[in-house]
Amino acid sequence: MSEKDKWYYDCINFESDAINLTFVHPWMTVSDANLLFEDAFERFQHMKKYHGWKTVWTLMNMSYGIWQREPEDHVRARLDLIKSKNGINS
Repeated sequence: MSEKDKWYYDCINFESDAINLTFVHPWMTVSDANLLFEDAFERFQHMKKYHGWKTVWTLMNMSYGIWQREPEDHVRARLDLIKSKNGINS
Protein backbone atom coordinates (compact mmCIF):
# COMPACT_ATOMS: atom_id res chain seq x y z
CA MET A 1 0.00 0.00 0.00
CA SER A 2 1.47 3.34 -0.99
CA GLU A 3 1.88 6.15 1.53
CA LYS A 4 -0.91 8.13 -0.13
CA ASP A 5 -3.27 5.16 0.19
CA LYS A 6 -2.27 4.64 3.82
CA TRP A 7 -2.89 8.32 4.53
CA TYR A 8 -6.34 8.12 3.01
CA TYR A 9 -7.17 4.93 4.93
CA ASP A 10 -6.19 6.67 8.16
CA CYS A 11 -8.37 9.64 7.22
CA ILE A 12 -11.51 7.61 6.63
CA ASN A 13 -10.84 5.62 9.83
CA PHE A 14 -13.60 3.07 10.26
CA GLU A 15 -12.76 2.41 13.92
CA SER A 16 -16.09 3.74 15.19
CA ASP A 17 -17.95 1.66 12.60
CA ALA A 18 -16.00 -1.42 13.72
CA ILE A 19 -17.05 -0.76 17.31
CA ASN A 20 -20.68 -0.28 16.25
CA LEU A 21 -20.55 -3.55 14.33
CA THR A 22 -19.71 -5.34 17.59
CA PHE A 23 -22.95 -3.99 19.06
CA VAL A 24 -24.92 -5.62 16.25
CA HIS A 25 -22.90 -8.86 16.50
CA PRO A 26 -22.02 -9.21 20.22
CA TRP A 27 -19.88 -12.31 19.58
CA MET A 28 -17.52 -10.29 17.34
CA THR A 29 -14.41 -8.55 18.65
CA VAL A 30 -13.32 -5.12 17.46
CA SER A 31 -10.24 -6.69 15.87
CA ASP A 32 -12.51 -9.05 13.89
CA ALA A 33 -14.56 -6.08 12.72
CA ASN A 34 -11.38 -4.24 11.75
CA LEU A 35 -10.34 -7.29 9.71
CA LEU A 36 -13.58 -7.00 7.76
CA PHE A 37 -12.92 -3.33 7.02
CA GLU A 38 -9.27 -3.90 6.11
CA ASP A 39 -10.24 -6.70 3.74
CA ALA A 40 -12.94 -4.54 2.15
CA PHE A 41 -10.44 -1.72 1.70
CA GLU A 42 -7.95 -4.06 0.03
CA ARG A 43 -10.66 -5.39 -2.30
CA PHE A 44 -12.08 -1.99 -3.21
CA GLN A 45 -9.06 0.33 -3.32
CA HIS A 46 -8.44 -0.37 -7.01
CA MET A 47 -11.88 1.12 -7.70
CA LYS A 48 -10.51 4.60 -6.98
CA LYS A 49 -9.80 4.88 -10.71
CA TYR A 50 -13.57 5.32 -11.14
CA HIS A 51 -14.47 8.73 -9.67
CA GLY A 52 -11.73 8.66 -6.99
CA TRP A 53 -11.81 7.68 -3.34
CA LYS A 54 -15.51 8.42 -2.96
CA THR A 55 -16.23 5.19 -4.86
CA VAL A 56 -14.08 3.20 -2.43
CA TRP A 57 -15.75 4.88 0.54
CA THR A 58 -19.21 4.14 -0.89
CA LEU A 59 -18.41 0.46 -1.48
CA MET A 60 -17.04 0.11 2.04
CA ASN A 61 -20.17 1.71 3.50
CA MET A 62 -22.32 -0.66 1.47
CA SER A 63 -20.34 -3.58 2.87
CA TYR A 64 -20.78 -2.22 6.39
CA GLY A 65 -24.55 -2.13 5.89
CA ILE A 66 -24.53 -5.69 4.58
CA TRP A 67 -22.46 -6.94 7.53
CA GLN A 68 -24.95 -5.35 9.92
CA ARG A 69 -27.83 -7.29 8.37
CA GLU A 70 -26.07 -10.59 7.64
CA PRO A 71 -26.72 -13.52 9.96
CA GLU A 72 -23.97 -14.62 12.31
CA ASP A 73 -23.00 -17.73 10.33
CA HIS A 74 -22.40 -15.67 7.15
CA VAL A 75 -20.22 -13.13 8.94
CA ARG A 76 -18.29 -15.88 10.72
CA ALA A 77 -17.70 -17.63 7.39
CA ARG A 78 -16.43 -14.38 5.85
CA LEU A 79 -14.09 -13.82 8.82
CA ASP A 80 -12.80 -17.40 8.59
CA LEU A 81 -12.07 -16.88 4.90
CA ILE A 82 -10.21 -13.62 5.58
CA LYS A 83 -8.22 -15.20 8.42
CA SER A 84 -7.26 -18.22 6.32
CA LYS A 85 -6.25 -15.97 3.43
CA ASN A 86 -4.06 -13.88 5.75
CA GLY A 87 -2.71 -16.86 7.70
CA ILE A 88 -4.31 -15.73 10.98
CA ASN A 89 -5.41 -18.33 13.53
CA SER A 90 -8.76 -17.84 15.24
